Amino acid sequence: MLRGWKIFKAVSGTVWSVFTYGLQVARDTLLSIDDGEKRNQWKWREAWRVLKEQLTLTKKAAVEGVQAIKLEASIYSAVIGTPGLISLQYFVDSLTPKLLSSMAKENFVKALSDLRNPNVRKITLEEFDFGPKGPILLSARTYKLDDAIALDVDVDWSSELKAKVKVTSKFGVAVPVTIKKLRFDGVVRVVLTPLTDEPPGFGAVLVSFPKAPSIGLDVSLSKLDITKSPWLREELLKEIQKAVVAEFLWPRRIVLPSGAPPTNPKPILSRVVLNALSESDPLLDAERKIEENEVYRKSNIKREKALENELGLDVVVADG
Repeated sequence: MLRGWKIFKAVSGTVWSVFTYGLQVARDTLLSIDDGEKRNQWKWREAWRVLKEQLTLTKKAAVEGVQAIKLEASIYSAVIGTPGLISLQYFVDSLTPKLLSSMAKENFVKALSDLRNPNVRKITLEEFDFGPKGPILLSARTYKLDDAIALDVDVDWSSELKAKVKVTSKFGVAVPVTIKKLRFDGVVRVVLTPLTDEPPGFGAVLVSFPKAPSIGLDVSLSKLDITKSPWLREELLKEIQKAVVAEFLWPRRIVLPSGAPPTNPKPILSRVVLNALSESDPLLDAERKIEENEVYRKSNIKREKALENELGLDVVVADG
């Protein structure tokens, strides 16, 4: 809605400025010529000619503006409130204890193994409990695309996740760390593309954040461990931010290939296509096409981008 209002203001402002400029030029034409019967006839004709030219430009600006608004509206399909998400919320709640927990643990372990930091030799997961509380789906927006199913979902998640990890510094000092109460408030973009004739009906799932989310978590260490490793809190903040920026902030995304059931799952799409999806997809292509519109370029309207410095992080360090 906010973006639509910006576009409307830009279009109406452009049309109004062109129209008022035409009136000003016509007025100046009338005032710039000395009085006299023949001169009066001439200056009215000249003013009318100038005004008609400016009205033509005004009409052109209005047509371009309407095209820009239609183009923006064309990729949206529907806005869904909380009541419309009851079924999806039911699936999320049902899948949280098992499937989502398993997926979260797997990704958590991978994130720890991929971590590269000069102060850290190794991080090992000791315990992991996802907790019973899943994400809350607040609202969603769907997109109208030729070869994809895409939606943005507003998510609020104050989890009961708890993980115990052992951080081994470069000097060999092992520091037990408890990470808990992960908090997430933001928009999750999910794109299923390309649509296929074979089950499950799409080649890959693309997941990203169109805007920088707010992420928080509590980190518990003993007073002794905080004294031994005062850098740990800042390093955890830095690594979380790097991971989110590198993998999720739109137009970056993670690509999850679909498997061909029922046995020996294998990606439906080739590695070349999956690599291409890491760079673009039908929704991103549609957004780029909109940005090429004349009104967008003249008004310097920029599509919102997720910026690294907008990433909200809140880490609380307490005694273990």
